[in-house]
Amino acid sequence: MEAFGTGTITGLVYVDDVVVMTQTMIAPFGRETFIKSFPPETYGYLSYTVWNGPGTQGSYTGSFKHYKTYTRVRREPDRVLNFVTDKKVTGEHWYQQVLTDVNPLGGTVTGIVYVNGVVTSTITLSGNFRQERPFALPSETYGTVIWVYYSSSTPFKHYNTEFKSVPEPERVLFYETPVQPIPSENYCKTWLPELNCLGGTVTGTALVELSNGIGTYTAVLTNTFTGTIRNIYEVGYADNTEQLQTGKTIKATYSSTTPFKHYKTDFELEPKPFGKTSWFMYFTKIGGADEMDLGRFFKYDLEAPLSGTATVTSYWDVDEITVATNTLTVVGRVMSDPVPFPPGCRGYLWQQRLLSTTPFQTWSTTLQSERIGVKGLTNIKVNGTPVQQDKTR
Repeated sequence: MEAFGTGTITGLVYVDDVVVMTQTMIAPFGRETFIKSFPPETYGYLSYTVWNGPGTQGSYTGSFKHYKTYTRVRREPDRVLNFVTDKKVTGEHWYQQVLTDVNPLGGTVTGIVYVNGVVTSTITLSGNFRQERPFALPSETYGTVIWVYYSSSTPFKHYNTEFKSVPEPERVLFYETPVQPIPSENYCKTWLPELNCLGGTVTGTALVELSNGIGTYTAVLTNTFTGTIRNIYEVGYADNTEQLQTGKTIKATYSSTTPFKHYKTDFELEPKPFGKTSWFMYFTKIGGADEMDLGRFFKYDLEAPLSGTATVTSYWDVDEITVATNTLTVVGRVMSDPVPFPPGCRGYLWQQRLLSTTPFQTWSTTLQSERIGVKGLTNIKVNGTPVQQDKTR
């Protein structure tokens, strides 16, 4: 704007045809840009300014030139009497809070929260400024789609609505856990399914693969579960489920006539030694091989395949020379009495080799020897893996 002569130039600022502010500028001044602020919380659809100068056109006394008027605005939502948020499809979730960003504009706004099309909560908003407000939903509110319907007898503005939720498993009638392969045979002590039966009855079956990788599963335990909340059930195995000890792959299936949720399935397992045809057991002592020992006896704890027999040949190597050979017949699990060495088995470094054509498990072997300066027999025990892997042996 540019003004000539003397006098006062007045600008009337209208918003929706209502004067919201008046600007005055004293002439004369050269072309210049003026910045004026609107009153706080000035909202509307249409804004314009009417400029008036005191001069007359003939003498140019107090006249002015207007080049352009800029109005900086921030886009606002429309004023409405009702508003429906987008239906947020999330998959099964546990809905915990609704976060509303609304300006009631001095009125009272009612919000109705729908979950899966059912009214679960009603919220009330009031005030004359924009504010984000959190509202807690009822306990254990689950669903797959949520939205809010806002309404009021006076205009209000809706900016945003967010939902705080936690993902949940889908509601299903059947669920099969992923196959869980195990490195070695295991004792399965406890079956631990984590379920929410949602008021129904769920039948679960624990299965084990007994065909050594062919894919034939055998049901070893069946149990029913009931409840209305998320729970971890503790199920022990019966005495007649010994076949679970020989399986290396386990899984579980669950089914029901009414929807339920499966969170997780765990098994309490105790590993057995690997089943293989050759075992090499190395015996060491504190301080290293600095003294010669006299071998007197050895003991073994071996196990054959379930309902089978393993013929195991034991070789004892002392300082890389084979000094004793024994044939061991193993039926089930065998913990032997001491087996004598031939007379005069002396040496520094001791090793046992256990070989068979049938896979078997070595729980442990024990060397009993006489040491110089030590009274009685000294026992050195080496455990099979993976029950114990002691790298300090």
